[in-house]
Amino acid sequence: MKKLMNSYCDRYSLHFNSTVFLFDSRLISPNLSPFQLNLKDGDEIDAAFQEDCIEIKVKGQYGFEASYVIRRTDPLRNIMDKYCLHYRLSFDAVGFLFDGRLTKPEETPYELGIQDGDEILVMLHMSACGGEINQVYFRMKRNTSMKKLMNSYCDRYSLHFNSTVFLFDSRLISPNLSPFQLNLKDGDEIDAAFKEDCIEIKVKGQYGFEVSYVIRRTDPLKNIMDKYCLHYRLNFDAVGFLFDGRLTKPEETPYELGIQDGDEILVMLHMSACGVLSFRMKFD
Repeated sequence: MKKLMNSYCDRYSLHFNSTVFLFDSRLISPNLSPFQLNLKDGDEIDAAFQEDCIEIKVKGQYGFEASYVIRRTDPLRNIMDKYCLHYRLSFDAVGFLFDGRLTKPEETPYELGIQDGDEILVMLHMSACGGEINQVYFRMKRNTSMKKLMNSYCDRYSLHFNSTVFLFDSRLISPNLSPFQLNLKDGDEIDAAFKEDCIEIKVKGQYGFEVSYVIRRTDPLKNIMDKYCLHYRLNFDAVGFLFDGRLTKPEETPYELGIQDGDEILVMLHMSACGVLSFRMKFD
């Protein structure tokens, strides 16, 4: 390929060492041949200034990782499409996150502040992350094990069963249980997520009330705050949720707060909710 590269640089008066050549968003070594690169007649090679390009690691479920070279001003859709094609994923079934935020296909590394060597995380597209809702409807008997539904979902989206978790009301669902045992009703929603993207958080109240919830690292804490208050019939505005001695906000995520698997959140009564007691003392 070095012969082609030299010809291109000579044609446009470019410095060889300042120019990179890409095929399928991967750097091309000058020492490789078209045969070794599996190039076909009519394939396109991209040329760019080296200083305009960065390498991004795209890491998905159960450790699938690929590195792509992209211009700082190119839309991320270029590498999103390639990743999904490579791992046979439905584009609409996944989301690409950088720094805990769902990225848009039209956004560029320059706009997002992505630097050379940074990592993008691939996870299931969830409405809580700001993406569109990806709903699938299943009809099943009340006494059938949930494993049948789980397998069908994983097969549909080319997901590994052991790397996917299914949640109902922010609780893990056992594959051996049935809709009847889970008290599922017609129209209820089950959430699916990559196991590596989820953590379990213990929410502990002032009187020892404790519940464990499973939540994605990028989901807002309001999801489990609402469930805790509903479970114990608490007024949401009358309580506060503390992590590491700090009052958390409903829109904050475990990722933003550094909450790890097994960490604990404390629920306490807001001082304003306790009311104010006044005392009048009389001295003889």
